[in-house]
Amino acid sequence: LVVLDLSCNRRGQDTGNYEKPGLTLAKIVHSLTKLHSLDISGTNLAGPSSFDPEEELAYFRKALEIDKEE
Repeated sequence: LVVLDLSCNRRGQDTGNYEKPGLTLAKIVHSLTKLHSLDISGTNLAGPSSFDPEEELAYFRKALEIDKEE
């Protein structure tokens, strides 16, 4: 997959809100290694959100098999 369009146009569609937008975006970017284009306009993936750095770091540690002390 090289192009992914998750955009929403707020008229007649869901608002594109994700429960954990930072973690969701991190998972998308990490999992789709050949991704060249990602459209997240109209979603809460692009803007200010409740950012939980510990949760995202834990995800990347697990995904990359990094020991917590590294």
